[in-house]
Amino acid sequence: DEDNSCLLNRSTQGLYEPGSTYKILTALEYIIEKPGAYKKFSYNCKGETVIDSVHISCYEKTEHGKVDLTTAMAKSCNTAFVTLGSELNFRRFASLNDKFLFNKSIKFDLKINKSRFKLHGGSEKSEMPQTAIGQGKTLMTPFHNALIMCAVANDGTLMKPYLIDHYRTNDGADYDKTKAKKYARLMTKENAGILQKMLRKVVTDGTGYALDTEDYEVAGKTGSAENAGENAHSWFTGYSGGSDPDLVVCVLVENVGAGSKYAAPIAREIFDAYYDSRDNDKD
Repeated sequence: DEDNSCLLNRSTQGLYEPGSTYKILTALEYIIEKPGAYKKFSYNCKGETVIDSVHISCYEKTEHGKVDLTTAMAKSCNTAFVTLGSELNFRRFASLNDKFLFNKSIKFDLKINKSRFKLHGGSEKSEMPQTAIGQGKTLMTPFHNALIMCAVANDGTLMKPYLIDHYRTNDGADYDKTKAKKYARLMTKENAGILQKMLRKVVTDGTGYALDTEDYEVAGKTGSAENAGENAHSWFTGYSGGSDPDLVVCVLVENVGAGSKYAAPIAREIFDAYYDSRDNDKD
């Protein structure tokens, strides 16, 4: 029952601040609310700002200069995201998070704790800045974070998660294969496509540089989530395969620092192992 128990399944039961990986949903809400304006978003980042009496700084107070929405995602610019977050409708944003399974039980073969989103239509404006960048009262499981990335990779449709693909007899015959089933449509195909392009830029021109390789194509988002510990939780969530996705990976490293320095390189090792194994099977 203790948070530090070795028997706690951190992937499905651990609740963590998602940090900048949550900017995927903030960007999506902005795109939905401002379909004709999001392409024109422009912000001059000076490394820190004050929004609704809340001081926010970019990681290590890095000044990103002039950014549009795609660049703000790629560089993980906190000040740009709290600025656009201040323009969002609280009620609609809460509704989006409800649609994305926050505060809900997710049907799965293992126990999953509910991810938590506390913002609502009556919340104070001062709650939005931290919420927009995945801090404040928002908590989620790595499993849930991976499911959101699955929906992005799958053009907006989330398939029902399952643990066992199929059973195999002692003589090597496969049987009782699990059939893929639709769980929910979380976003339109068009909006999923917009996010896919943004998340690809994170790898080619941003904080996900550790995954930029010619061997395969990765899109995703890093995160550095401030918490009660000395150092930030390090996140990466992403997928490989481009328009024909192969694999979704979500990595969380507790209390070490930036997602770009710790979680992303681990994700690279997982993707490398997956493609090496697949190539060996072909040989």
